[in-house]
Amino acid sequence: MAEGLRWRRLRFVLKVMLVDRSRIFAEALAARLSAETDMCVVAAVLSVDEASHVLDRFQVDVAVCDESQAGDLACPPPAAARARCRPSVVVLAESGSQDHATALVQVGVAGWVTRDQPIELLLEAIRGAALGETRFPPTLLTRVLHELTAARQKRVAVEDRLGTLTEREREILLLLGEGLDRSEVAARLHLSQHTVRTHLQNIRTNLAVHSTLAAVALARAGSSETAAAG
Repeated sequence: MAEGLRWRRLRFVLKVMLVDRSRIFAEALAARLSAETDMCVVAAVLSVDEASHVLDRFQVDVAVCDESQAGDLACPPPAAARARCRPSVVVLAESGSQDHATALVQVGVAGWVTRDQPIELLLEAIRGAALGETRFPPTLLTRVLHELTAARQKRVAVEDRLGTLTEREREILLLLGEGLDRSEVAARLHLSQHTVRTHLQNIRTNLAVHSTLAAVALARAGSSETAAAG
């Protein structure tokens, strides 16, 4: 209630878009949100593609979206992101559905409410998202933070192991990861196959793995973790 009063004092009406695969549910929710004096539902659509057309035409402050589509809405292709102003995204999830929570936090989703929770929690999440706040249930937030911490520790461990390699050894691993075989790597780097073989032995020793394939997999894991962190 306090947040609703704050918006009314500012005389600002939140423009909300609903994205849900159930048209009946979306229309019912649109009617309920429209009853709030500080909210206006500009559209209720079924898919992210339809949502993109809405965003091309209207200003939207907050999008309420089911969890299966929230990632695409929160993190669109670069061209689409440049083409329009992106709304804050609040997930309206099925009860007990938490599988995508960590990934959605990483792409910037601003809130998470399940369908069996009181409507007041969704209203709070929408208003909070418009203010740049993040609203997640405490138990879910604890799990997400644990997973993010574990992922960071894993990334640091991989980076530490890869940090033992020389620049040449990293270059060889990169080429192997691109699909080149040992002889092709030797030709590309103007090295003898014996030299490449020696480098691979050093790589396996330094990374504490038993095969070149495992070394390549570890290098790929390090690259993907670094990309995800960025």
